[in-house]
Order: sequence, then C-alpha cells, then structure tokens
Amino acid sequence: MYAMFAVIGDTKKVKKIVNILKKIGIKGATIIDTMGGGSYFNSYLLNRPVIGSALRAVNDTKIYNKTILSIVYCENHLNKAMDAIEETLGGNMKKAGTGIVFAVPVEEFRGGALERYLQKQCETGVGETQEYAKEKTTMARDSLLNDK
Repeated sequence: MYAMFAVIGDTKKVKKIVNILKKIGIKGATIIDTMGGGSYFNSYLLNRPVIGSALRAVNDTKIYNKTILSIVYCENHLNKAMDAIEETLGGNMKKAGTGIVFAVPVEEFRGGALERYLQKQCETGVGETQEYAKEKTTMARDSLLNDK
C-alpha cells in the first residue's frame, strides 16, 4: 500500500486526473492548494499593492498548485496512476512547473473509502488478488500431497 502525492502545476487538469484515478480503481483522493518554495519566496512581490498589481496585469502569475493525496492499494494501480498523470500533464514531468508525482509505502491506515472497500472484501472474500488466489491453490495442493 502506498501514499501517492501528485503536485499538479496546471490546476485546470486536476478534475481530469481525478476522473482517471477513479477509472484505474483508486478509491479516493484529497486535493489541497499548495505552493512551491520558489513561489513562496517570490510571492512577497505579488502582495505589494503597486508592484503586485503591475505584475498581475502584465503576467498571469500563478503561485498555487493543487496536490492530490491518495492511498493506493497495489503497485499495479500506483504505476498506472503515475503514468496516467504524467501523460495528462504532457508526458514530460522534467519540464519546470509541470509537477511531481511520488509515493511512499504505508504500513497502516484507518478511515476513508479504501478502508471500507477493503473491509468489505475481507468480510465477503471477494476481490482477492490473483497472486493470493494462486498462493491459496498451491497451499491446498501441497496440503493434499502431504496427506497422502
């Protein structure tokens, strides 16, 4: 399980990205207004009445990004999500101002749509991974062979 963070420079694409994440199977996301360090240190000019007004009139100065935080259940979903985000943002995350996507392992969590989804799967036995299903089959076969 992973916590995926996606800092999106083009805030107009956030809705499209969230819809793609849903289609991939990611169960929920939190979206936060964020500001990069460079924008933060340079934002003092934008807050000056005369200078800020002049800068905004000349240049559509954007200082905020959107950060999408989501708990992702499996590595397969994580890779699909990161690829889809990069593609949606133009296919080149190295370009300045595009954004950044990264993930960190999560050992435990509580709450949210994913917990309810996982709890339902555990209670019903539905939705086990193919890997786990193969492991169960192998264990059952080995058990039968050992009983003979």
